[in-house]
Amino acid sequence: MSEVYNLEPFEGIEIDGSYILLVHPQTIPHLIFIHHGKYFSLTHKEVEVNLDLKPLMKKLCRLKKRMIFLKLKKIELDPVTIFERYEKVDENLITCLFPIKELVLKDSEAEMIFQLIPELYDNQLIEKALQFNLTEYLDSNGSFTLNEYKKEAIFSYIQQLNKQDAGRE
Repeated sequence: MSEVYNLEPFEGIEIDGSYILLVHPQTIPHLIFIHHGKYFSLTHKEVEVNLDLKPLMKKLCRLKKRMIFLKLKKIELDPVTIFERYEKVDENLITCLFPIKELVLKDSEAEMIFQLIPELYDNQLIEKALQFNLTEYLDSNGSFTLNEYKKEAIFSYIQQLNKQDAGRE
């Protein structure tokens, strides 16, 4: 079981900080990378590079999305350069984890965030963890246990999103 330890209530992010944001961490989370007030994300539609974080945060908070923010100690690579290598997630290979893993722990063998987080802790790369709207999911120590799932579940979800979008056209 993979855990995020000592979650503090989210009261905002530090503008000069770098974070991994897990949206819906109680299920299969979507991952967003935050760096110096900008966000980066690989979705089923596109890659989002260096976009203003404020409107996204306003929307996520208004919708009361459950979120975990992992503040990272150091980022040596340029997120723009890494994320621009990608177009979008796909149904067979690439997930939203790929560019983030490349940025924070390039040599990791992790294929899912619940595998990467213990490696981040082992390498002392997480400075602190914050939570929004997750209090009921925390244990008595203020920690959160991530669900474990198979890679196929991610690709199945991506297929479902693509079908929903195709139906709207």
